[in-house]
Amino acid sequence: MYSVMIVDKRKQMYTIYRDMIPWQQYQFEIISYCDSESQAMEHFCEHRHDLVITDIRLRSGGWDLTAETAEGVQPGLSCDRLFQ
Repeated sequence: MYSVMIVDKRKQMYTIYRDMIPWQQYQFEIISYCDSESQAMEHFCEHRHDLVITDIRLRSGGWDLTAETAEGVQPGLSCDRLFQ
């Protein structure tokens, strides 16, 4: 199973992501939900999630979290160019 972390200050977004996608069908499991970048970094350092879904409207725009979690890992999909 691949591990997933969802980072969003709005708890309802976690529920939407959880219910919208049949995670187990694709061999994914949501193992962390965080509502702040600092909490997310703690979880990421502990679990090294395979997939991180973050809100771009976090305090730093989510960019700091993206940069910190991307260090030393395979590049993934990002929508950041849409919001520049």
